[in-house]
Amino acid sequence: MSIMAQDDNLGDIEIRQRLFSCVAATGAEMLVYRGTASDSYIDAFDDADRTQWFESSVRLQTQVLSRLLRGHRIHFLVAPGPSRFTSSPRAILKSLANLANMVLARLSGGTVHIVGRAYRGNGLTRAIEVLALRLANTATVRDRLSSELVSGRASAMPDLAFMGCPQLGGARDRIAISVREEPDLDESAFEAPVAAARDLGLKPVFVTQVKRDNPWMSRMARAHGAELLEWDGATHRAQRDAVEKLYRSSALVLSNRLHGLIMGAMAGAYPVPIVSGGNTKLVPTLAPTFGDVPSIAAKEVSSITPAKLSALVSHWQGAELGRMLHTSAATLEQHLAHVAASISKE
Repeated sequence: MSIMAQDDNLGDIEIRQRLFSCVAATGAEMLVYRGTASDSYIDAFDDADRTQWFESSVRLQTQVLSRLLRGHRIHFLVAPGPSRFTSSPRAILKSLANLANMVLARLSGGTVHIVGRAYRGNGLTRAIEVLALRLANTATVRDRLSSELVSGRASAMPDLAFMGCPQLGGARDRIAISVREEPDLDESAFEAPVAAARDLGLKPVFVTQVKRDNPWMSRMARAHGAELLEWDGATHRAQRDAVEKLYRSSALVLSNRLHGLIMGAMAGAYPVPIVSGGNTKLVPTLAPTFGDVPSIAAKEVSSITPAKLSALVSHWQGAELGRMLHTSAATLEQHLAHVAASISKE
């Protein structure tokens, strides 16, 4: 499998860790592609010391073929996360290489698992992915749109970051704001939610959980005289711990970062998506867990009032957040248990 993703994004670690731990628990030999991922990114994974890491895909492929020739069963896993169908030569070659490895895995008596993907686009790689899904022992996606795009060959279920034990309850006197820059958002727009939070007795905190957001989060905190949880020199593991701790003291998390919303929800904060025009990720991905999710259009952030913020709190208080989170976690645990059983099966 590969855990290569955006090195500065805590959410990419969250979803890959769930699958990584599932496989590690089987005791199978793990050959994992890390590419250019930093040591700090790798060290954030539990059981990382029991894994053979590969910076070179060629070397990893050589090791896989060597084990295949020695009669080993090969299990090929496609890690969770977004995949855009394109017609670029590089994307086509990568998809074909994955497909070839899936064929080898099945010929070895092993299994293929495509877990928690999110498909968008309509390029030539779509046809290759549909073939791959036919080879897979299990295939899941994290939203209904992705399932429809591959003609229902993958089942929709919650994002893997919903797996685990939610941290509910406790004193919550903050509102966490974790946002990426978008053309229809500017710094002045957040004057309204900051003021609304303070009117409700909540302390606004700007949070960096994707490192490239740090300069903007810092500017926003200064501009609005708010608290800041920056990412400045901390390891991935330390930053994740700090972010989760802050979310556990937050009543709401206001974000256009998918895993800001999910990590916040798992820490007991009510998720409030900020949706820019054309965004098809946030609300559809939250839907398998929460159903209809009240969101705020990016152009409406500047008009958030205390009454609007209070209404969002009231919605979630009546939505049985804990029950929804526990149901999603149980669904994911059952699915990954099936994956682990197929790998462990002799």
